[in-house]
Amino acid sequence: MLILLNKLLQDGNILYRKSRLREAAHRYQYALKKFPTDDQGEHNKAFHQLQINFLLNFSRCKRKLNEAEEAVSLANEVIDMKPESYEAYYARAKAKLDLKHYESAFLDVKEAQKRAPAQNTEVKKVLSFLHEEITNKMSSTNRISNHRDLAISVDTLHE
Repeated sequence: MLILLNKLLQDGNILYRKSRLREAAHRYQYALKKFPTDDQGEHNKAFHQLQINFLLNFSRCKRKLNEAEEAVSLANEVIDMKPESYEAYYARAKAKLDLKHYESAFLDVKEAQKRAPAQNTEVKKVLSFLHEEITNKMSSTNRISNHRDLAISVDTLHE
């Protein structure tokens, strides 16, 4: 069963890299239905990690397919299974950014930064970039709402 699941993961990853997202998502979804529900003894840890990989990849596909709500839900499943997963917080932050839930995305990227391995500078760089992107979106949204508030207050002066 582990061999079959690994093959499905490889197939899905190849399809994902080729931007065949619907096919990749289908592979990931199919594989997630194949996970054993009974105890796998010495292989429990391997199945657990493999399931996390499928959920994260499925979440990424869903986000790229403009199904951000589903992407958030899949990332939530990973966080429930492995709360220390910075990858899950990153995936959820990206999906929330797509949904324009900036404050929540900001909290998730901060959590990802806190949980990411300190020695991995590439991961830290990617997370910092996302942090900056979310901060910029939040700032521009605040400027827009401040302009609206100003317009409303100016309008009331003329009444």
